[in-house]
Amino acid sequence: ANEKKSLLSTELDDTKKAASQQHERLHTKISSLEADLLESRQEEERLDSAVKLLECSHTAALARLEDENNAAIDDLVSKKREMTQRIEILSTDIEFANEKSSSLSTELEDANKAARKFSSSIAILGAELLESRRVEERLASMKTLESSHAEALARVEDEKEAAIQDLGNKLDDIVEKSLGAMGEQLKR
Repeated sequence: ANEKKSLLSTELDDTKKAASQQHERLHTKISSLEADLLESRQEEERLDSAVKLLECSHTAALARLEDENNAAIDDLVSKKREMTQRIEILSTDIEFANEKSSSLSTELEDANKAARKFSSSIAILGAELLESRRVEERLASMKTLESSHAEALARVEDEKEAAIQDLGNKLDDIVEKSLGAMGEQLKR
């Protein structure tokens, strides 16, 4: 019976020791799990904090992007308005340039017509000038002829006077001779 008791006591001690060791292992495991849980909660808090920070950053970034987007849209609207005004001005300028070009084309056509008329007038004046020179040459020739004719007339007149004078002298001689001969005949 003592042996049984001793055996039971040894078994009980072994069981207590095993239970104590088991309790120690469980306690160590629980402590490790509690430490892991604490670390896990700290990690969760850190992650929550990081998520909140990211959410804040995300919200700020979205707000900033929205502001930039709105500013870009306003800028584009302003540029579009400015481009529309420039296009209208350019359209007006193009229209004015087209009208001016058309006007200049008309003026050029009129100037070409005037130039052709002027060329015709110059050709006519050239022909008239040539004819006028020919007439002047004819007049000069006529004046030369008139001068020659006047000189010839003067010579003829001089010759005529000389001939009349000569004839008068000869007549006088003939009359004198005739009168002298008649006088002689009468004396006889």
